Amino acid sequence: MVAIPKRLLPHTISYEEYTGTVNSKPTYAKAETIYNVRVEPVYQYALSSLGDAKNDRFTIIYDSRNSSPKGKTFVAKSRITFGDIVLTVRNATPFYDSKRLHHWEVNCV
Repeated sequence: MVAIPKRLLPHTISYEEYTGTVNSKPTYAKAETIYNVRVEPVYQYALSSLGDAKNDRFTIIYDSRNSSPKGKTFVAKSRITFGDIVLTVRNATPFYDSKRLHHWEVNCV
């Protein structure tokens, strides 16, 4: 597969990786700036098998070649800031071409 062109990755985000909980409060690693990503609003509403609402607000696309820093992975419950919007990672899915990682799709609430 061809890399996602930089012109389609116009956004910059701040990413704070979830590291666990202390005294029932989430803790995060130091904020890291990630360049050349795409932030897309999502308009979907779904229920899980347990009846929990999964109302994603944004999907973030990170390209393995054109986004930086290179080699980034994403962890559920991490915090992402886009402009003045603070989001929480619900899940992150890596997509592979025939040989290697092509991109990540990160669903945020």
